[in-house]
Amino acid sequence: MAAVVSGRVVPTETLGARLRRSARAARFNNPYVNGVMAAPPTITATTAQPAGQTNGRRVTDAAVPMRAFGGVPAIYGTVYHRFPVATLNGGSSGGNAVGAQDALSWQLELTADAAKVSFRLLGGTLPHRFLVQGPATGDRLQYVDLAGTLTPSSSGTNWITLDFGARALRRIVIEGEAAQAID
Repeated sequence: MAAVVSGRVVPTETLGARLRRSARAARFNNPYVNGVMAAPPTITATTAQPAGQTNGRRVTDAAVPMRAFGGVPAIYGTVYHRFPVATLNGGSSGGNAVGAQDALSWQLELTADAAKVSFRLLGGTLPHRFLVQGPATGDRLQYVDLAGTLTPSSSGTNWITLDFGARALRRIVIEGEAAQAID
């Protein structure tokens, strides 16, 4: 028996094999299904800049190219980026001013080859989650953990550092939500 695909006849076995290969490949594109890292980095959360930090880039620096999808980042407090993607009608339910914008959820992605990578964040009450793709993950994007990491202070400048122990080229994604902000 044969199947017709795009006007041509393809043997069923070949079509089935292609579909199975495609399904397997799609499975590894889903970090939630991939599970957490077997050997995650050590995470440290502080209110002071990490000692020994020698190189830094801020998303507000003109030299740092940043692209946003699904909304336009807004500067908060002249330093932090927030990612508004929805206009909230405050009223009695949300407590926000009419027209206030907050992100429902956001991701910021970077590539680094450092042993330690630190993120300067505005303190809050919601956790940040980190995903990593690199040698320790079999080149699959995986969560460091699913619970996420809280900043030590609910306001002001906070730092979360991922310590991988050794240098390697890694893709790192940070996830946040609501009014969280990153510098």
